[in-house]
Amino acid sequence: MSSTRSLRPLTQSLRPLHTPLRTINPTAFLGLRNASTDSNNQTITTNASGNPQLTWDGYFNLRKSRRRINLVSSVFTATVATLSGGGYLSTLEFSAAQNFMGIDMPMVMGLATLAIGGVGWLCGPILGNGVWWSKVRSQLGGKQGEDLVKQKDRDFYHKLVKYRADPRMQSVSNPVPDYYGEKIGSVADFRRWMKDQKAYKKKVEKFV
Repeated sequence: MSSTRSLRPLTQSLRPLHTPLRTINPTAFLGLRNASTDSNNQTITTNASGNPQLTWDGYFNLRKSRRRINLVSSVFTATVATLSGGGYLSTLEFSAAQNFMGIDMPMVMGLATLAIGGVGWLCGPILGNGVWWSKVRSQLGGKQGEDLVKQKDRDFYHKLVKYRADPRMQSVSNPVPDYYGEKIGSVADFRRWMKDQKAYKKKVEKFV
């Protein structure tokens, strides 16, 4: 009787070995393993077909990071261009009495330095996008993650075209609110943007 009782815990501990193992979708596993998270929201999920897809929250977070990186890159390239261009122009010899198209040469040199800095600012997104895409590929699993972001870019553009107000209805004093959706940084912002577009359409139709 005691031997039977002593064997019972052993048989109970062996019982889970006979339970069937659950199969794991390898695509979903790889997607979640390489996904970045923000506030416990997954960047990549799988749809009903088992294919990976980028969530809207994850997409908008990536858009925010792209803006930040491009801004930092523009500041960097503008600073380098201004210092380099200004340093080179300062080595040129000219007479203070000289002028260019009626403008004093010191002012011409200052304007030229500002122009060089402006060109450097415009070149910033070229560097920034390169850095951002390398970051996306490292976070989202290489080329697959890049394709997911590009697909989401197309989806987002189609939604903007579908829901935004007709630009032909705008005027100088009453432009379409956020026509390109640059202020959209989350799903809540997109819903607010849709409400603004709808309200704008009603407002314009009321006065037509």
